[in-house]
Amino acid sequence: MHNYSSYKLPSFGLIGFIALFSIACTYEDDSHTRLTMNSFTLLPIETVFEFTESEDLAFRYIRSMEMDDYGNVLVTDPSQQSVFMFDTEGNLIQKIGRNGQGPGEFQIIGSILTAHDSLFVSDGSSHKIEVFEYRDTKYDHVRTVNIEDQSLLGNFLGLTEKGILIKNDIMLSPSRMNNPTDTAISLIGHGGEVIRDSLFSVPLHEFVVDDSNGPFVAWKIFGNTSQQAFDNRNKVYSLWSENLDLDYFTLEGEKQNAFSYTLTPVAITSAEQDSTLNLWENPQRDVMLQHMPDVKPIATNILVDDQQRIWVELLTEELEHGWYAFTPGGEPLFRIDKPRQNAFLQDIHGNKILWNYTKQDGSPGIVISTFQVPEK
Repeated sequence: MHNYSSYKLPSFGLIGFIALFSIACTYEDDSHTRLTMNSFTLLPIETVFEFTESEDLAFRYIRSMEMDDYGNVLVTDPSQQSVFMFDTEGNLIQKIGRNGQGPGEFQIIGSILTAHDSLFVSDGSSHKIEVFEYRDTKYDHVRTVNIEDQSLLGNFLGLTEKGILIKNDIMLSPSRMNNPTDTAISLIGHGGEVIRDSLFSVPLHEFVVDDSNGPFVAWKIFGNTSQQAFDNRNKVYSLWSENLDLDYFTLEGEKQNAFSYTLTPVAITSAEQDSTLNLWENPQRDVMLQHMPDVKPIATNILVDDQQRIWVELLTEELEHGWYAFTPGGEPLFRIDKPRQNAFLQDIHGNKILWNYTKQDGSPGIVISTFQVPEK
């Protein structure tokens, strides 16, 4: 039997062991904080549907888009008080709701949320949520939820057993908020009661505030902004777009770090600076120029798909501009390229991706793509 308590490593062995351990720790740290294009598997995407306007159906502006569990695509346009439901081949299946103030009717249609067999649609003007249920290939109205605190009816984040998560920054401006840098995530009960008016707070956006020529508040050009995504279980992921530093909040409001990567931002070109400043006139133009950052936000959007993969749109020197998928623990998985340069990813369900973009005439377009994950 060996007496390990009396055994001593030779001095060289001890030094070598410490050095080897240090190198291993450094390598492990670098491997978790450095990303390259080789860290991800490229998933080719194929466009299976692109929306084409017709005489009886055209969108002026797309407010919300997502796919339900049955493969239907749901779209809202604030100028039309209905939710439009398409199949994945682009056929219009149903117009859900109509203009009005009664049950299943809308004055100003807002955010939508699908969960299981239910569709939730907000109406900020009427301070209510209309709930529909999927039956026999269509959605039928089942109830109206009147919101107890009207100021909390914002953008839907997700549905929990207790109620609906809402990011309540809709229709708010910094000049009307006590703290223009934060917005609260609220939890509204299924009956419209307020369970928590501020489950937790997150940064809203970088603003330019200037009083030299009268009150002036505007979003900073190329400013960092806050993005959230719910994993449909018990986490709300929160991302401040300055870097890839992803946190999550539990439904009790506790904050934890999900994962972090150190990335190098992309510089703003003179042409980009000039084109954005041309939208302003003096004296506001000079104010915006003074607050113009030198670099762009690294992480511009976030989404959690139905497989619990975390997708982040990245713009950094290490990686090409595109969408990158990670495990909840931060392990790199896949990347996809946009079908169009100005396409915005709205939802991923199964192997289908929902995008919207702006056409040359200024009208919105819709694209559905598919991808195949390679077998291990």
